[in-house]
Amino acid sequence: MKRLTVYCFFLTAMLGLALVSACNDNDDGFDKSSVVLISNAQGKIAETAPEAYIVWAGGRRADGRAMPHPDNADVWDFTAVDTSAPQTLSWDMALSRGDWRITVRPAPPMGITYQELTDVWMTVSAAWSLAKMAGVNEPLRTWELYMDINPNFPNPLFLFVLESGKKLFVDSITGDVWSDELFGDIPGDDEDAVLKHVLVADQKIKAVDPKAVVCKANGMNSSGANMSSPSETDMFSFICCALQANGQYRYWEVHYRKNYNWTVWDMPVGYVPDGFSVTDLSKVVMKGETAWETVKANSTALEMMQWELFLPDNANLSKAPVYVFLDQVTDLFAINTATGQVFPY
Repeated sequence: MKRLTVYCFFLTAMLGLALVSACNDNDDGFDKSSVVLISNAQGKIAETAPEAYIVWAGGRRADGRAMPHPDNADVWDFTAVDTSAPQTLSWDMALSRGDWRITVRPAPPMGITYQELTDVWMTVSAAWSLAKMAGVNEPLRTWELYMDINPNFPNPLFLFVLESGKKLFVDSITGDVWSDELFGDIPGDDEDAVLKHVLVADQKIKAVDPKAVVCKANGMNSSGANMSSPSETDMFSFICCALQANGQYRYWEVHYRKNYNWTVWDMPVGYVPDGFSVTDLSKVVMKGETAWETVKANSTALEMMQWELFLPDNANLSKAPVYVFLDQVTDLFAINTATGQVFPY
């Protein structure tokens, strides 16, 4: 993780920023202070579940455009959980144009610590002011507030996703400012998109279960367009698993889309995906770019719709993990990551 600049302010300075941001929050007659928004969300979910509390909050524009200040958001999202019952209940909430939408989540959120966000007194405007003072000179696309599952970060964090895709974190208690991913940088042009994202997914799932591994990876472009290279991937999905004490595997799905946050989903009991065998993909050394260039040189493939990386459940096909590329006419080509052999799949 790269540390951009660290700012530690005394309490008076932090209060000053909070007061300034509070004055700015009411420019259009609607109080957009994150403290107020989270408090309102807490009151709203209490109407449905009195024991529930807000553990994640965020702001964005409905049109997806970048914005110069968090106050320019016009949609606010929240996640609430109720941990008082034997099985945790959770809800997604959205506020837009004064209207609330509340939906029950299929599973509780993973990858965050359940910290009640009404205890956070730093506003998102104050956090953004700290980011600007640290040298940020571009607009943001979204902001988030949550407590990370990583114990090295003991306080709730503001996350700003900038227009360029770069991520900035602000500690809501100390005022420290960091750049890049908590669990490792997202790859740049000089790094292999496939292997780097596999490693980040591996770190994400190990924060949930240290025994878990990434056993299948998939990528495509969110526009649905064909790709000429794996580097054009902006939407990644992973299946992860860990052997439990009862001899059964527990499964998760990990998802990442460029300019959005990583998410981890705990799959239901009894969920058993097929078509691949359990292996640790973080050990694969063949780059996605190398695999694709080799496939193109030894097949009719020109472009791909998506790629996959996994160990086939049929050992006659390959005893090592393979990349599989689906091209523009739905032909499948695979490459053995150990031998470099290319074959139709």
